[in-house]
Amino acid sequence: MAKKTLKAIQESRSILMEYWPLQSYIATNPLWGLHKRPFFDVVSQSSFCSLMDVEYYYRKYKTKLITKDDLQKAISLVDDCLIEHDALDSWIEASLKQAAISSPSILFAEQVDEYNFQNTTSWIKERLFVLFRDYYGLENYKDVDLITYWYKNNNVHLSVLTSLSSMSAEDAITFLVKKLAIPESILPSYFKAIYLKVYGWASFMNWRNQHINNPWIPGKDPCEAIILFWLSYEFLVSLDKKILYQESLAGVVIDEKFPSLKYNYIWQTAFELHYFSQLTEKLTGGFRSRSKHVDAQFIFCIDTRSEGFRRHLENADNIETFGYAGFFGAIFNIEHEDGVSYQAPALVKATHTMSVIKKNNFFNRVSADFKKIIVFCKKQLSAPFALFEMAGIWFLPFMIFKTIQPNLVRKKKTLSMHIVNTFSEEEKFKASYNLLKTIGLVNFFSKDIFICAHQSDNINNAFQSSLNCGACGGNSGVPNALLMCDILNSVTIREKLKSSGIDIPKESRFIPACHHTGDDRLEILKGDVNSKMKKSIDVAAKNLRKEKSQSLPGISPLSQRENNWSELIPELGLINNTAIIIGPRALTHNKDFQRRVFLHSYDVEQDHDGEILTAILSAPAIVAHWISSQYYFSTVNPELFGAGNKAIHNVLPGIGVLEGNLSDLKVGLPLQSTHFRSEPIHEPRRIIIVVYAKKEILTKAINSSPIFKTLLDNQWIYLKHINA
Repeated sequence: MAKKTLKAIQESRSILMEYWPLQSYIATNPLWGLHKRPFFDVVSQSSFCSLMDVEYYYRKYKTKLITKDDLQKAISLVDDCLIEHDALDSWIEASLKQAAISSPSILFAEQVDEYNFQNTTSWIKERLFVLFRDYYGLENYKDVDLITYWYKNNNVHLSVLTSLSSMSAEDAITFLVKKLAIPESILPSYFKAIYLKVYGWASFMNWRNQHINNPWIPGKDPCEAIILFWLSYEFLVSLDKKILYQESLAGVVIDEKFPSLKYNYIWQTAFELHYFSQLTEKLTGGFRSRSKHVDAQFIFCIDTRSEGFRRHLENADNIETFGYAGFFGAIFNIEHEDGVSYQAPALVKATHTMSVIKKNNFFNRVSADFKKIIVFCKKQLSAPFALFEMAGIWFLPFMIFKTIQPNLVRKKKTLSMHIVNTFSEEEKFKASYNLLKTIGLVNFFSKDIFICAHQSDNINNAFQSSLNCGACGGNSGVPNALLMCDILNSVTIREKLKSSGIDIPKESRFIPACHHTGDDRLEILKGDVNSKMKKSIDVAAKNLRKEKSQSLPGISPLSQRENNWSELIPELGLINNTAIIIGPRALTHNKDFQRRVFLHSYDVEQDHDGEILTAILSAPAIVAHWISSQYYFSTVNPELFGAGNKAIHNVLPGIGVLEGNLSDLKVGLPLQSTHFRSEPIHEPRRIIIVVYAKKEILTKAINSSPIFKTLLDNQWIYLKHINA
């Protein structure tokens, strides 16, 4: 029995996501542990139905975002059958009349109506929420064993369970399962059901177990503790009520699909196919070659928000743009007064820690000391209230003025800092070579080449890191842009690049810049720019702001959202992301993708063996899928996979947020990132991977990217190949 229990515990963890703390809130697919199974099998499971209601799709059908042709294609793909055009009306009517889905729980707590004059499940959840809030609120919780803490401090008298304290967690769980008479055959599903009731905390513990040496909250948490605690409370209820588990009352097991959801899945597929055909049509047409003479070149992060800026820049002047993941090939941690920031994608591990040297003047010293006090208070559970009582009055006039006149108090974001680069000369060469080679910038260099990081400057937002650069660990990409420009401006590195076939002219200079995504400014971080280029940048930014203002929900103008401490929707982030296009800019030049696509530069002529494409499919394409999935699941099932309402969030310092006074740790994206006035404004779709490459190279790259191939085979992503 003990071995079966342990196996069931291990299997049940597959539904847990990796919940990154607020310092580095990185987008992930919450059901990544199940990505080796077909997409439909996962999203139609009884435990987390993750498809929209048919009524949602029917509204899209009435507004021509789904057509009968789309439905026919979807039915043929999903059911492998053809339905005549005339029969589609009957199919649509049948889908609208499908029976309502009910999902009876498998848990013992759901078989007991109430306990202590409260819903039994709610009573147990409340006990656990209080436990985790108090435990992780301890200053030294990393030095205190969670299970031991619970035995000493549980807020319900459990004298009947004192014998459990001498057992291992697995043995105690085995003991409780027997006492409750829970059948062995359903244990994996039973434990999954428990995790889903405390999904946020379980996912946070799962993340700590996967990242034991992370720079923020190092250590390990026993995920099985949640199962132990839950079963203990169920056992207490069982003893008081004098009843045992009744298998006849149990609902469907957690891995069982709802057959009726096939209607929803076909509608979802039709919804996705409609955009797929639109995108394919947009990508057909003329293909222009690179110009030998341009006024400037800009390298942006592939973030969807940069698509609009790139498009408007190219319309404003003779400018060439490129796209690369926003860490720009420089992978490192950086130490600063707030702690450590991870300036790299989640998929890779940084081996370097950089330090920052700021100007040693009185203002910087006082500012740093004051910031240390603020940061310290933020990390304590009750200190922020004391801080506000003592210092709040001094901040109030500034906060009011900042809200009324945000443009007059805008803080200049240029970093007066120098990063101590610990890369070896060989590492600098490899990073710069890989960057230029991947995007195809190996010739025709302009005089000014901008490397554009991005950051979101909104304030009073616990989820600010979700609006920053995901390729930089949820931080600003400015340090990466500064570092890479220093490397590429190095005479020594340029000599090495020249010997490898990349000859950068002496007059060419790399200039670090920052795209502020809240109000779409582009700030030059170092170096001078001529008046003509400044005007081109200003025109592009102005046109992009005008474009965004037409679709931004709410009444606040774009210019006032960034510094408004009460604004719940400072910007829309990567909402409605739909595809990542891997290919040269010539493929997408002069095409408007409405800030919905990731644009990753790729030059087939520089990739004779497929290694570059393999690297793109193995990392940026996976990250794009994660981002798409986080928006998808936060939209289709916001109660389980979303982060709730920002207006009632309470921050648990250093970890995450609670909704209201007491709740589970919230995961995913807040409602304000995906909904407006209770209606979804994000259109949930699986991401489309568009690749412009030679067929044999693409085939080789897919076979060399096992994770990507698994996602493709199991229909978590779409692939569109354009033959080069």
